[in-house]
Amino acid sequence: MSKQHFMRKWLFNLLAFTFVLVVSQIFLVSKSFAMHFSELFFTFNILRVISFTGLLGLLISPFFYPSILYGLPRIPTTELSNKPDGERIPQKNTSDGRPTINLESDYLSHIFQKTESFMQEQQPYLKPDFNLLQLSVQIEVPAHHLGYYFREIKKQSFNDYRNEWRINHAKKMIHEGKASEMTLEAIGMISGFSSRNAFISDFKKHEGVSPGSYVAQNN
Repeated sequence: MSKQHFMRKWLFNLLAFTFVLVVSQIFLVSKSFAMHFSELFFTFNILRVISFTGLLGLLISPFFYPSILYGLPRIPTTELSNKPDGERIPQKNTSDGRPTINLESDYLSHIFQKTESFMQEQQPYLKPDFNLLQLSVQIEVPAHHLGYYFREIKKQSFNDYRNEWRINHAKKMIHEGKASEMTLEAIGMISGFSSRNAFISDFKKHEGVSPGSYVAQNN
């Protein structure tokens, strides 16, 4: 389901419940002056049920659309104006010829490119204390946009993403023969892990074998 369709569905449900709630109250007030007490009592009970249904729908609808609470990332206008012409995010034309920008998919692609380039060129994951907030500052992308990107697009946590880079770095060192020159713990520390246990645990999680077994299999 596209995010635009998701938003339309969310707004439709929101407006529908609001409409039921408002109309039932207006009807109750307008008819209360023209009804006898017995009729009013019966009608009031019916409208109270309808109003309660509308109100309940408004209260529980966010639980059926939890991601609406996070918001959808939109590319800042400064990102568009500051990019060289060759790197501008591609524009699309509307039916009347006016240029528009697919802010959702293009911005997420923009985040992907900036994140991957920064991780590859700067190797920040080699620092044990490297975290999402630091990445946000370095690539100038809001932290909650990065959170959305990892959660919805990468389908993994930032920690898992960071540790993949660390493990790949450790594997590269092993393939270069560094395991015969230093301990596996040292390789893990150089690769950014804060402890031997963290290195072994995350290595097993991603590779299915311990670092020692991996060395034995590749020597």
